[in-house]
Amino acid sequence: MRVKLIAGLVIIFMGLCFACSNGLSESEVVRLIQQHSTPGPQGEPGPIGEKGDTGERGPQGEPGPIGEKGDTGERGPQGEPGPIGEKGDTGERGPQGEPGPIGERGDTGQQGERGERGEQGEQGLQGEKGERGEPGPQGPKGDKGDRGEPGKAGPVSEPTVVLTPVASPSPAAINPAERDRAALVAFYNATGGDSWNLSRHNWLSDLPLDHWHGVTTDADGRVVKLLLYGVGLNGKIPPELGSLTELTDLSMYPGIRGTIPPELGNLVSLSYLDLSGNVLIGEIPPEMGNLRQLEFLDLSQNKLKGEIPEELTDLWRLEYLYLYSSHSRDNFTGCIPFKLKNVIESDLDILELPFCEPPDTQPHL
Repeated sequence: MRVKLIAGLVIIFMGLCFACSNGLSESEVVRLIQQHSTPGPQGEPGPIGEKGDTGERGPQGEPGPIGEKGDTGERGPQGEPGPIGEKGDTGERGPQGEPGPIGERGDTGQQGERGERGEQGEQGLQGEKGERGEPGPQGPKGDKGDRGEPGKAGPVSEPTVVLTPVASPSPAAINPAERDRAALVAFYNATGGDSWNLSRHNWLSDLPLDHWHGVTTDADGRVVKLLLYGVGLNGKIPPELGSLTELTDLSMYPGIRGTIPPELGNLVSLSYLDLSGNVLIGEIPPEMGNLRQLEFLDLSQNKLKGEIPEELTDLWRLEYLYLYSSHSRDNFTGCIPFKLKNVIESDLDILELPFCEPPDTQPHL
C-alpha cells in the first residue's frame, strides 16, 4: 500500500517536472496525470463541517435628494389676425331669352263612327172584346092580379183575355251612381284608357268610384269632380259624359280631340270647366248656354272656329272666360255677344273681334 502511494507521488513529481520543462498549464498537467495514474481505492468521506454563520448585511445608504425642475418660460402672446378683405360684388345675371313658339301638334286620326241601333220590334195586337148578349123577349102580360113570368136572358159571351207586354225599365229607373259608373267606363274606352301612363289608377275596377284616379264623389256616390291632367288621354269626349248631372268640376288635358259634344249642356251643376290645351275643333255648341251655374270656362289653346254663340250670355254667373288660341287666332268670326263685357276676366280683347251692338231695350210700338 505504501509502495503504491510512493509510486504515485513519484509520478506526480515527474509530471510536474515535465510540465515545467515543456511550458504546460496546470489543467493540462492534471489531465496527463489522470490518464497515466492508476486510481487508488476511494477513501471514506470525512464528516461535513458545520456551516458558518452568514454575516449581517450592512444598511443601505439613503438616496440623495432629486434636484428641483427648472421653471418653464412663459409663452409669448399670439399676434392678432389681420382683417379679412371684403368680398367683391357679383356681376348681375343677364336677362333670360324668351322661349321660342311651341310647334303645333299634329292632328290625331278621328274615331270611327258608332254603329246605328237596331229597330225595336212591333207590339203584339190586342185581342178584340167579345160582344154583349141581347136580352131575351119580354113575356106576355098576365091577367090582372097575376104577374107574368120574366123572359129568359140571352147567353152571355165569354170575356176575352188581353195580354199587355211588359215594358223594359227606362234609363231613369237605373241607379244614378251606376249610371255615373257607366259614363266613366265609356269615357275610359273613348280616350284610350288602356294606354294611360298611370301605374295604378283603379279605373274599371269594382272599387268605389272615389278610388278611381281623378274622380271625387259625394256621400251618395255621385261623381262631382273629374280632373285628369297629363295621364295620356287620347280620344274624343263621349256623349255619355253628359249624364254626370251632379258634376261640378271638369278639367282634362292634353290629348282630347274632336268636337265638343252638345250633351255637355246637360251638366247643369257644373261650375268649373277647363278643356284648354287640347285639339278640340269645330264650333262652340249653343247648348253650353244651359250651364247656368258655370263660373269658370276655359276653351283656350284649341282649334275652335266659327261665331261665339249668343247663348253664352245666359251664363249669368260666369266670371272667367278664355277662348284665345295661338294656333287659330283668326278662326273666330262675327262679333262678340255684347253681354260678355260683364265678365270679370277674359281674353276677348286678344281675339281682335268687335262687340255686337247692345240689344234693343226700347219697347216695340
